[in-house]
Amino acid sequence: MRITSAFALCLAVGGGAFSLSVDRQGFVSSLVSSSGSLLLSSHRKDAVVSGSASTNEDAVATTAVVYQPLSISVDGVTVQVACWHPSDKVGQVSSRAAPPLYEYNIALSKIGKSLANWSLPTFIDRSFALEPTRRGVIPSQDQQQLPSHCPVVLLAHGFLGSRFDLSHIGEELAAEGFLVLSPEFPESLSASYDPNASKSGVPIDRSSINDQLLESVCGPLSPTSYGIVGHSLGCGTVDRTGDEKWTRVSIAGGSPSVRGPRSCFIGSVNDGAVSVARAIEPLNQYNFAQLDETTVRSR
Repeated sequence: MRITSAFALCLAVGGGAFSLSVDRQGFVSSLVSSSGSLLLSSHRKDAVVSGSASTNEDAVATTAVVYQPLSISVDGVTVQVACWHPSDKVGQVSSRAAPPLYEYNIALSKIGKSLANWSLPTFIDRSFALEPTRRGVIPSQDQQQLPSHCPVVLLAHGFLGSRFDLSHIGEELAAEGFLVLSPEFPESLSASYDPNASKSGVPIDRSSINDQLLESVCGPLSPTSYGIVGHSLGCGTVDRTGDEKWTRVSIAGGSPSVRGPRSCFIGSVNDGAVSVARAIEPLNQYNFAQLDETTVRSR
């Protein structure tokens, strides 16, 4: 069993709490691997990506995933949301087609202010465009509708992260039939909006963003189930979002929610900030399983 499979299985089944202890480098390399067809709630279509058979690489087929940029209005503030979902195309699309780009800004001025209280000019900020990690990610069509009646997963980035920090997870889960939504939170390094510019005068935060996302985007789609994956500071968002029916995955920070047993904590054996023992302590009230990297890789 690969680590991505553990993610997907936890999100799809929600059958009890467990934790994984892994080496950081090995974890990252395994996380981007495809997880196969383990999901019980998979909604995958038959769309695949394939190309000319002139090389072995072009001949490899993979499930097509759509990247669709969205935005929501939260108390008058426009918040960007990255979205991945299964393609509704049935057939084949060319692997030589240009993949979508993940465009984002790194606000070095904000980083300097947040970490050292430095006042830096905004002209030092930089913009970037990254390609997807997974093969077979295609851009959305104009006014493309999101899939309905499928499992939904929210992604919560950490402090000075971005909505693309967990894009590799979003791509893989979308290939397994999930609708994945990753909003830009106020602590993002992109500084794409001012959280204090709300109509009410109350700064928007992670909770208000997720509440609006669930109401305006997810509500009309009638999801079959909900899950949330958080990294570092995002693990606090994991704890505060949803109810006991939600499945929760916490990566390198915080602790799994104590509001329900459907939890998975993934921690690094070298993490000095949040040890595995400290993070999984709340799970002692549940019947949970603890796995190490060797066990996971051998399955």
